[in-house]
Amino acid sequence: MDSAGTVYASDAKEDRIVAIPNTGAAPTLVIGVAGTPGYSVDGPITGATTVNVPRGLVHEAAPLGRLFFCEAGTGASDGRIRAVIGGNLVTYAGGGAGAAGGTGVDALSVQLN
Repeated sequence: MDSAGTVYASDAKEDRIVAIPNTGAAPTLVIGVAGTPGYSVDGPITGATTVNVPRGLVHEAAPLGRLFFCEAGTGASDGRIRAVIGGNLVTYAGGGAGAAGGTGVDALSVQLN
């Protein structure tokens, strides 16, 4: 939940994250294409930006207001820790084919399951 009372929800079945305002208005799409799992490179979020089984949301307080989530996926190299920051998608860790557990591997090369 952010400071305005908006609740963020991951819809892993539909491969998207939505924002539910406390005003009773309809939820709005934050990221993802309903029912379309996939991997999108880091950068500006568009209507075609996909995510793969998003889970575990954490919203950071202002001023940054980053929305962190895990992208679970289904393959060995699909696990990632990502964030929505000011309309951009950013990967913090995972997505690599490196050793599970990450000993001696940089954050973007580690394999997260």
